[in-house]
Amino acid sequence: MDGRAQGFVWVVSAPDLAVARAELQRLTAAVIARIPQAAAVLVTAQGGVQLLDDAGDSLDVAALPSTLAEEVATFFGLGVYPLPGPGRAGCRMERPYRVSSGR
Repeated sequence: MDGRAQGFVWVVSAPDLAVARAELQRLTAAVIARIPQAAAVLVTAQGGVQLLDDAGDSLDVAALPSTLAEEVATFFGLGVYPLPGPGRAGCRMERPYRVSSGR
């Protein structure tokens, strides 16, 4: 499930990239420890969390504690995000930018 192959780029806006990358690694490790097939996270508009495998199929999230699901939903926000792993770079992180007022 490589976003580049599908023509998409996932970006997480983070003011402190080092902290955000460390949190991404922590959350990824926690998710993979419980559901090893997870390749991507889907956060729904209702705040639900689904995990997808490499083929994009939904995985059973019964082994995912609700507190971890809440952390994942809060960290990522609405959307689909690939998790870093073997052969997957995961989502790209960038600092937020400000639009210049032109003054």
